[in-house]
Amino acid sequence: MKTVQQAWDCTRMGGHVMLMGLTLQPVPFPGTSLALLGRTIHPGQQGGLHVMRDIPRYVKLIERGIIDTQSVITKRYTLDQSRQAVQDTADRTIITGVVEFT
Repeated sequence: MKTVQQAWDCTRMGGHVMLMGLTLQPVPFPGTSLALLGRTIHPGQQGGLHVMRDIPRYVKLIERGIIDTQSVITKRYTLDQSRQAVQDTADRTIITGVVEFT
């Protein structure tokens, strides 16, 4: 909630806020700033990802070597370390972690 509110507060008159995550808490927006400042809120919905269309396309690009996924992986985990992978992601100590099912 706090980041959504901060994004709203930092947006200038006529600006746009793109929501890229999910908050489970209600976010209060003052009616006057909604009506008078002309800010617009856009839902991100996975950044516009259409799962059924895009994931197969991405997999094909990765398989052909067009997208280099190895260079963005910062840490690898075994299946037994999956809880640690989630915790490291929450702590923001890694950029991209991968749980390998071997």
